Amino acid sequence: MLRLFQDSLLKGMVAEEKRSQFMNVVDKPSYFDAVAEEAKLIESVENAVRGQKLGDMPVRVIPRGIPHPYSSTGISEEAAKKLKEIWQKGQRRMLNISSNSELIVAAKSGHMVIDDEPQLVVDVIRKVLASVAYRNI
Repeated sequence: MLRLFQDSLLKGMVAEEKRSQFMNVVDKPSYFDAVAEEAKLIESVENAVRGQKLGDMPVRVIPRGIPHPYSSTGISEEAAKKLKEIWQKGQRRMLNISSNSELIVAAKSGHMVIDDEPQLVVDVIRKVLASVAYRNI
């Protein structure tokens, strides 16, 4: 199904020129095995991180700026709004792990920020590294 309807199902999530590469990864049983394993472990990982404090270690959260196209997957507008709220709340909650955290919205990005705005990610990493190097002098 995904191969047949990839253009409509992946719109807004995977750039058109990268869809065949994406399909070559997800069109294998091993991919779904890995997703199932990740789902099993997600709660234990979240529990391990929840409540942790990193002091003033720099933390940068870079969420997408382009909303996920939930309606293309058959999700109602009301449910899509609720999912968006949950997602945004989770992004903001990640900021609590450090007193030196910042939310930097990737305004031109969908789900794949690193693909949509790689230079933004590189710039954020460089700024964090520079701030850490400066503190250690």
